[in-house]
Amino acid sequence: MYQVLQVKPCFIYDNMGALCNNSMWIIPKDDKMLVAILNSKIGWWLISKYCTAIRNGYQLIWKYFGEIPIPKTTKEQSKSIIALVNKIIENKEKGSDTKKSETEIDQLVYKLYDLTPAEIKIIEKN
Repeated sequence: MYQVLQVKPCFIYDNMGALCNNSMWIIPKDDKMLVAILNSKIGWWLISKYCTAIRNGYQLIWKYFGEIPIPKTTKEQSKSIIALVNKIIENKEKGSDTKKSETEIDQLVYKLYDLTPAEIKIIEKN
């Protein structure tokens, strides 16, 4: 699930069948990798390049948002990232800090996109 209007990456994995109104959209896919990629720093950078800018954020209209390239992953890559997503979900439920796991996901997602250190630097600035 995600908000159509975002000022920061805010994609959630729903395993309880929540309902939402028209300000939220649902990607009907059981894919924690997708949640990790879209919530990562490069995910937000890609949103900034593909989606319509609005005051302090972006409008995630599917016509444009759906064009964001999502890399293919191996089972091993997915396993590491999904473990971190699960850890974040657990920590969020407890009210614990998730920054360390989020940073680890960012680093793993950079590898999925084969980014150079110079390219990572550009994304980290934004």
